[in-house]
Amino acid sequence: MMNKDKKWRVFVSSTDLDLKYARGAIAEKLSELGFETVMFEKGSFVIDSDLNAHESCINSVKTSDIFILILDKRLGSPYLGIEDNPSITQMEYSTALENKIPIIIFVNNRLEQERDFHTNIIKNSNKNISSELLINKLNCAVTSYAESGKLVAFLHSIYQQYSSNFITYFDDLAQLIEGIERRLKALTPTILRILSTTQNTNVKTRATVLGKEYNIGALIKSGFLVKQEFFEGESSKIYDFDLSKFSQTSSLNFNIVLGLPGTGKSIFMSKLFLDLNDHALNQKTIDMPIYFDLRNIHTKEQFSPSGIIIEAFRMFLRKEVYPLLDFNLVNLIFILDGLDEISEHLIKDIVYEKGLQDFSTFKGFLSVRNTFFDIYVRGSKLEQDISSILNLRKWTASEGIYFIRKWLKSEVSRELSNDIKNHAKSNPLDEILTSPIMSSMYAFSIKYLNRIPKQISDRATLYQ
Repeated sequence: MMNKDKKWRVFVSSTDLDLKYARGAIAEKLSELGFETVMFEKGSFVIDSDLNAHESCINSVKTSDIFILILDKRLGSPYLGIEDNPSITQMEYSTALENKIPIIIFVNNRLEQERDFHTNIIKNSNKNISSELLINKLNCAVTSYAESGKLVAFLHSIYQQYSSNFITYFDDLAQLIEGIERRLKALTPTILRILSTTQNTNVKTRATVLGKEYNIGALIKSGFLVKQEFFEGESSKIYDFDLSKFSQTSSLNFNIVLGLPGTGKSIFMSKLFLDLNDHALNQKTIDMPIYFDLRNIHTKEQFSPSGIIIEAFRMFLRKEVYPLLDFNLVNLIFILDGLDEISEHLIKDIVYEKGLQDFSTFKGFLSVRNTFFDIYVRGSKLEQDISSILNLRKWTASEGIYFIRKWLKSEVSRELSNDIKNHAKSNPLDEILTSPIMSSMYAFSIKYLNRIPKQISDRATLYQ
């Protein structure tokens, strides 16, 4: 029996005495939304008999997916009962920060007003006060709503890490409950970034077996050649590899990538995903590439944005899909590899009848072999939904040599790199050099042996 995918665990950090009225309602709401609530008074909270209760709290934070901090009147008891320690609330928050767990913060308006009041008084008396000294003075503030100045100082320290836009204020339970749902939905870009980051690692490190195992990620990372001249025909003019332009151009929705076996369709799709992901991270855009191998779908319902996302969460994160995804907050770009290897009984449902109707508001790429396209796609519903066709061609021998030398440049000695070109001139290596996959395998062989494998001259000997 397969293990059931895990729900998203939400740790709720708050003191009990002042927020007891809210914690039960919050747990009920989170359960209703599809989350697993982690609270010390709930069954999901694991108590280790060998640990202090505070230590168990910290361990539970580390195994949670989302951290909600709620500040009202109290700060909480000192960690492990030691007077000079930070409070358990502060320790839970610090643990979430250290473990890069997404954090949502809620603050009672009266506490915020008190922080603002004391901060202004202190700053007015010393306009050049340092942040550290300000925190120290807030610690000693005489408060009317907050239990002590320490809580006010803690809240102000949070302001130094987050802008006020990341903090939600509340006056009553209804506002708090509404705010929790709204902020959890607003985490959509963060959650999908977690997914794409995991996929990024998977694509870079996965191994492919073609007679010999090699790391496809090292190949992609080191410079698989993706240039406009590597496409043939007029279709090559449609996509100029300006990733920012692609994500912003409404006329380019779904594109199909064609190629003969060995032309590197899957490598290109992986490369495309990595480039789009890097671009989104570096430019801090809301573009969100999702990579998926269509060999893993088994029903026509799975061939849809929601179906792909559900399967991606299950396969890459081992979790149920995030309950509050809002696709309006991101620009999803689907990189769907291996359409030509889906089950035969799905071809009619997907290619002829369904097509890309469910993806009409999204951008993306599909890869198929030329023969599959000619037999099944031409004249189908799927062809009608395609924006453009990118036809991968085989390399010329000189392009293959260029790729191998470029990829091995930092991997082997300069002398060996120079020998590769001379060796190719005097040996019939066209079958290897004109195939991206064969060229990459040949490059790995050179790196592994630290010499040119002179006995290899064709596909069969390379496989061996």
